[in-house]
This record gives sequence, structure tokens and C-alpha cells, in this order.
Amino acid sequence: MTFAMLLDEREAVYAPAIERLNRIPAFQPRSGVSEETASPYLRDEPALNGGPEDDRRMEDARPMEDADPALIEARRYGADLEKRNRVLEDRVREMQRRIERISEEGGAESERVALFIDVQNMWYAARQQHGIAARVDFEKLMQAAVNDRRLIRAYAYVIQTPEVDQSGFVTMLEQFSYEVKRKDLRRRSDGSAKGDWDMEMAIDMIRMAEKVDVVILASGDGDFVSLIQLLKELGPRVEVFSFPHNTARDLMETADHYHPIDASLLIDMDPAR
Repeated sequence: MTFAMLLDEREAVYAPAIERLNRIPAFQPRSGVSEETASPYLRDEPALNGGPEDDRRMEDARPMEDADPALIEARRYGADLEKRNRVLEDRVREMQRRIERISEEGGAESERVALFIDVQNMWYAARQQHGIAARVDFEKLMQAAVNDRRLIRAYAYVIQTPEVDQSGFVTMLEQFSYEVKRKDLRRRSDGSAKGDWDMEMAIDMIRMAEKVDVVILASGDGDFVSLIQLLKELGPRVEVFSFPHNTARDLMETADHYHPIDASLLIDMDPAR
């Protein structure tokens, strides 16, 4: 209606319309928030006030650690563990290289050996093959058996009789680092004699099985076949030194390695030399 009165050119109609328009109160926003009250909110919102977006990107890119010290510490601890793990891995690789190098340069030196000599068997076998004057050189036999390996223990099992003084022979063996075990020859009522170390040797070898890598038997007695099989089950390798003509075939085949004794391991008894 006011708008229609303003369009009327008659002063009687136009003038009251102007007066009525001036009496209409100014428009207020329905939210009740004035421009002065709303402006701070608008100024604080970069997207509405046209602020730089770089600040917002930096805010979004700021790591969570700034707001979580526990996470910072956990990540630092994890990084430290990872560093230590790398160091340990390097040390393990270095140790493996050293072990491989030692094995390549001289692994046999690390092998522990124990030597067991059936002296009576060696004595009779030498005489049968090389004559009554033949004698085993027990120093050379030890050197051939041990080679470049590490000798843990060497046993020499001797049968002694009242008729023969073997004190000098025993002293010689002890000088060569043998642990000499002596037993008297037992004579039966029928005139026969018995003297062997089979049982005692077996006990000593079994006792040493867990302490050495190689057990060396100097004997050709076939009764030791079952013992050798047991020793191999317990862990160490078994090598046999003997005179081939006086050695049971089963003993040769059961051993991990068989070493035939020849004249090079005998004492030279030729007085002409």
C-alpha cells in the first residue's frame, strides 16, 4: 500500500506515504547478532574472511607428536631399538665370518681327540707282520693319530707279567704324555692265561665321548665293533689304527676312518743303521 501511494502524483496522497515510510522501524536480523557482534567470528574464520590458506595447510601438516608427548617418546624408543638391532646384526655377521674363516684356515685344529691304545694287540700284531724284533713307535703313532688336532687324553693299556720288567717301557709312555693303565696277567689253573682291557677300555671311551669330537682306537680286535657303533650314536667320530693283517673286517668298515699301520710307525731295530 505504501508503495502504491508513493506512485500517486497527487500531493494529498504522496505526502502521507512519505510520512508513513519514515515511521517504519529499521530492519534487524532475526538471529539477534549485530554486525559488531558477528564481525569477530567472521574475522577469526580464514575461509570466510579471505585469510591466507598457507597457515591452514601448516596447521594440518603439523605432526601429532606436538600434541602427544607419549607418542614422541614411543617413536624415539622404537628408533633406538631399531638402531641397536642393526648393530647386533652387524656383530652376528662378523662372528659368522670369523667362524667361517677359522674353519677354512684350519678347522681340524679345533677338533678334540682322545686316543686309546691296546698295547698288547699292537705288540703281537707288529711281531706277526714285521718279525720278532718289531716294535711300535708309540710317539710316532700318537703324532699320526692326533695330527694337527687337539689331544685331550691318551690312554695306553698294558698287560704286565712278573717275568718281564716293563717299568722302562711304562716310563717311556708316560714321557710321551700317555696315561698308562696296567693290569697283571691272570693265569688259570689249566695253565692258560687271560689278560685283556676290553671292558675297561669301553668304559673309558664312553666316558670321554661327550668331551671329544674324535675317538681314536689303536687295536684290530673285532670285539670293539659294537662299542664303535655306540660311540658314533653318542656323537664323536671314530677312527681306527691297526695292522691290516690283524684287523677284523667289520672293525675297518664300522669305523668312520681306518688308518693302516705300516713300517713307518715302527722303531728301526736294524743295528746296521
